[in-house]
Amino acid sequence: MESLGLSRRTVYRLFEHEGGLGTYIRHVRLRAAGDELVAWPGVPVQDIAYAHGFRSASDFTRAFRRAYGLAPQDIRQYHDGLRASPKRS
Repeated sequence: MESLGLSRRTVYRLFEHEGGLGTYIRHVRLRAAGDELVAWPGVPVQDIAYAHGFRSASDFTRAFRRAYGLAPQDIRQYHDGLRASPKRS
């Protein structure tokens, strides 16, 4: 907040439309983790969860499922299926 030159209250007010600053940060972390789940299918879900600040794989899975309606493993399976499908012209 110091580097932005804004008060704490102003920063929180800026993120009200996102459901609050905490909700916005969680969304950004989940989106980045989701991108990595697809980009790095060989990396364990737990490692991706920890890399994005989640305390455990189960906390991450629960938050991911709440946000996207699917478990992290389901996203990987879906994208693996897309990669395996032959392209049609």
